[in-house]
Amino acid sequence: MFLLKDTGQEGLLEARYRLARFKVAIAERSFTVDGNEYPPGSWILTPQAGLTEAVRAAARDLGLDFASAAAAPEVSRHDAPVPRLGLWVPWADTDTIGWARYTLDQRHIPYVYVRDEDVRAGRLKDRYDVLLYGHVDLELAEQIQGIPKAWGPMPFKKTAATPAFGTPAESDDITGGIGAAGLAELQRFVDSGGLLVTLGSGSMLPLEAGIVRGVRREAGGVPRSTQGGGAAAAAAAQSAITRTPGAHVRVTFLRPDHPIAYGYAAHTWVFRQNFPLYSVPRRWLRMAYCTTCLDGPLDPSGVVLEWGDTAGAPFVVSGQAWGEENLIGRPAILDLHSGKGHVVAFNFNPLHRDLNRGDQRLLWNAIINWRAILAAP
Repeated sequence: MFLLKDTGQEGLLEARYRLARFKVAIAERSFTVDGNEYPPGSWILTPQAGLTEAVRAAARDLGLDFASAAAAPEVSRHDAPVPRLGLWVPWADTDTIGWARYTLDQRHIPYVYVRDEDVRAGRLKDRYDVLLYGHVDLELAEQIQGIPKAWGPMPFKKTAATPAFGTPAESDDITGGIGAAGLAELQRFVDSGGLLVTLGSGSMLPLEAGIVRGVRREAGGVPRSTQGGGAAAAAAAQSAITRTPGAHVRVTFLRPDHPIAYGYAAHTWVFRQNFPLYSVPRRWLRMAYCTTCLDGPLDPSGVVLEWGDTAGAPFVVSGQAWGEENLIGRPAILDLHSGKGHVVAFNFNPLHRDLNRGDQRLLWNAIINWRAILAAP
């Protein structure tokens, strides 16, 4: 059998898919074998036909150090089967989310390209275990309604006049977004036991459209570019009280035993742009006409990672930040449940142009440990 110590390696997601036909268990606590300590997140691979050759190939190609062991350690663990991964790419912004495609492609991660019409068609849980929705340069209404239907039908297909269209996806009409029907299908996916993972401004969708409840946007918006329009939105972002326009800032794991924390220290840092600021979750939020007149009590159980260093280290590691006092203590990663499923919402983009490699393991952990996340209350 083999053991793989989790030291924060970048290549674990690719390794898991390389070893997709083999069973892998992941330790939930630290353990010691032959005098070597293995932290939580370390892999345990029991004897299986063909495993030795596959492990050697993965170790060689990905630079991973697998160790052989005589027997499996006595430690709490969970199985980590490879998920059926879908990547939703909205027609309204295939450009920004293209970095998610690029990053997965570069690491040879198989996924299904999910279009707006695929979301509207429903039965998402029949096809995917994990649905990834990356950062998009769209406000909430644009994420739901997409390209205005008044401009349609707008086909995107390969023709003699448009030979470069239709790859890797095509459509008879790319207008209309997912609409209310598609939003309902996303809700159904989560409630029936799916894991929805959202990045950057994509996290507006579950947090503000009601897929999960109890979180309020309190400031900020989409960090739009000044190029090709969006100048007013960019100017508004620059005049906001709290700004992190591409800075490495400190974060703290409130749940250091959560699978997303595997391979990281309790205090670390990530790359952040000017994304919205969200409140710590509450049991409920006040509603009109005194349906509930007051916000419910705080419920930080869904906060995996928060902004700021609880040990008191300076907030900014590299770059600049303004109004950091308004950001510190707010959620950076949320894991919230609805029905039988969960939503993992990042308040930053760990796939920013495939540059912030140190942040990517946070996302890889969510994908690798999808079943353990769903099994938690």
